[in-house]
Amino acid sequence: MPDSERTFVCEHCSKTIRIPYNLPPTTAPCPNCGQKVTSPPPPAEAKAESETTAEPRPISGRSVESNRWLLPAGAAAALLALAFSLLFVSLNKKGDEAKVLPTLEESEKSGNESAPPPLQPEALREEAERVLRNFQATSDVASRANFVIGGDEIRPEMEEFYAQYPLGEEDCPHEAFGAVPLSRNDFMRGFYLMAYDRPEQFEMSEFFRPIVPLSVQYGLEEPDLVLKTEADLENFVAPALRILAFFRSTEKGMKLDWHVYVQTKHRLLHRFVQQPEPGRKGDFRVVVSQDLDARERAGETVYRLADPANYSDYAKIAVNDESELGRVLSVLKWRGKALSGFPVRNATVRLAWSEEEQPEMRLDSFLCWEFLNLGGELGNWKGEENP
Repeated sequence: MPDSERTFVCEHCSKTIRIPYNLPPTTAPCPNCGQKVTSPPPPAEAKAESETTAEPRPISGRSVESNRWLLPAGAAAALLALAFSLLFVSLNKKGDEAKVLPTLEESEKSGNESAPPPLQPEALREEAERVLRNFQATSDVASRANFVIGGDEIRPEMEEFYAQYPLGEEDCPHEAFGAVPLSRNDFMRGFYLMAYDRPEQFEMSEFFRPIVPLSVQYGLEEPDLVLKTEADLENFVAPALRILAFFRSTEKGMKLDWHVYVQTKHRLLHRFVQQPEPGRKGDFRVVVSQDLDARERAGETVYRLADPANYSDYAKIAVNDESELGRVLSVLKWRGKALSGFPVRNATVRLAWSEEEQPEMRLDSFLCWEFLNLGGELGNWKGEENP
């Protein structure tokens, strides 16, 4: 990195941002995630401030010696603070339950993102593992709903879902999930993320397949059904599986976000895109970015809505630039702009297939920025336009 540059980490996406060395504190969108972030002061300025505060200065023209009477008062204040902290600890030990993290409402009201989190990452990880272990161990939907965000409200939806998909979790044991770092802002809002990542798998016996005759290899003969089935390696591959398990602190303890979990595990967005059905609708948590498409017409922009765990699962939607949503999504445009990266944002959307016999996919509703139940609030995009 040149001496004329320095770097700092975005508090939202935890990615590195490169800026001029002497740039003063400046607020601007992050080139990686698009969220507003303020750069730190130059090292020379920060050093000058620390030196200024390190040396005691006269107060109201009096010398430092004349203020020595303040030292005993400072010591007394420190002792008083220590006494209160010990009292606070003793009272907490007497309580029946301890909160793992502040609720979203408490975090938003406090507005104090610089305060240290109430639990260390190790304790937070243990709590998330406990919730995931209990969630996977359940054998009925009613019990499983106790471990998810808004379980009472979405229980009918869960029952309808598990009538079509298996309830078992043998293919993704909780021991194989690993922690994924989040930004400090998400951590202070009570969010935690774990992921399961399994590559494509093969059995050794699957490599002992029939040898395809040269006449078939060169297209002189058509393979029979048995040969075509047994010789095709793709028929024996266990596909890659990536699952995101988001957790959020609530008044009833830490809970799992069920929607993101089942969407990524069962690749629901992929199924929706690959199986057109007139009038069919579905809500999805997606990563939105501008895309290129030869079918794009003048006055509209094509956006890619990708699954947050499986980026190969996506839908392309054309949006009118002059519409309200088009102006809001314009913050994600990168063509013709000098950007160091492609701007992306998380969102929750409702996709729908049209009613025609040969249906087309459309964006039925843009529900909110961020994932619903994980920071997203319905309609939070309205009135937000790119300046």
